[in-house]
Amino acid sequence: MQSRRVGVAHEQLASGLLRNLVSSLLRLYPASADGEAIVLATPAPERHEFGLLLSALLAAMQGWRVVNLGADLPAHEIAQAVRLTNRGFCC
Repeated sequence: MQSRRVGVAHEQLASGLLRNLVSSLLRLYPASADGEAIVLATPAPERHEFGLLLSALLAAMQGWRVVNLGADLPAHEIAQAVRLTNRGFCC
């Protein structure tokens, strides 16, 4: 009898599909040149990114210029990206 248990491989497959779907939806909302910028990231060691991706989608739908740095970044790198974004030098 086959096990009906959901394993790590199933979780990775579902995660990849969801990541691709949200990324595709983000492309429907191109960044506005005059839109306010929002920097999104999760600090180290947080590796979960679905909240981040959904936040990026919601922000893009509202006209924000989304700078999505991704998950698991050192805090000083996030702060530097925010400074550069506010100066118009980033992303």
